[in-house]
Amino acid sequence: MTRARLGTILIAAAFALSACGSSASTPAPAASGAPGATKAPSTEVAATQTSGSEPTVVVPAGGSGSCTVSITGDVTKSWTTKQDMGTLLLSQWLSASSRDMMSVNAGEDAMILNCKGTDDMSVDFTTPAGTTSAMFPMGPKTYTIAEGGLLGSDMPGEIGVLINLHDNLIWAAAEAGTFDVTTFGDGKFAGTFSVKIKATADLQTRAANAVLTGSFDLSCTGDACS
Repeated sequence: MTRARLGTILIAAAFALSACGSSASTPAPAASGAPGATKAPSTEVAATQTSGSEPTVVVPAGGSGSCTVSITGDVTKSWTTKQDMGTLLLSQWLSASSRDMMSVNAGEDAMILNCKGTDDMSVDFTTPAGTTSAMFPMGPKTYTIAEGGLLGSDMPGEIGVLINLHDNLIWAAAEAGTFDVTTFGDGKFAGTFSVKIKATADLQTRAANAVLTGSFDLSCTGDACS
């Protein structure tokens, strides 16, 4: 999956989230503990309407969490960024209509985690196409970060990583790493990641090695948070 494709998906996700409040009236939330009740994120702003006017749709806030990245070795970089609407997409936190817009197949689930840094740096984690709901369940689990390539393996159930350090180097996972989800539910997605990375070449055909580690503690910005 290319960076342009990631951007397209995240833009579509933001549109889907904003569209969820576009109806003329907003149903009252189900009582706590009632069948079908969902837990809305505290940061979400509902659509409002004045008499005789169309509703004003407000995109849900970008979440209250953050993502931290640390790179050590031949290259040393680190950053912590506040969560925004482009940080996290989890299909489990999208409504059926939003999942259709994102082309998420029945029985499958998807994740995009974009840890942005300064100077256009970023580390993106994604689940490959074909990842089933059983492979990527809602709850704690440790996943393998795939080795090699710009996004690693296309093996469903693994995690691919795309690394851009804005340094003319082409980075990839040097060997399999770990993506450890410690919390997934109640409007929270948190965990850590660790993987050895390598740069195969740059404009001067220079190699480099480093270790990428980090953590994420993010809140739900979907239109079906639970």
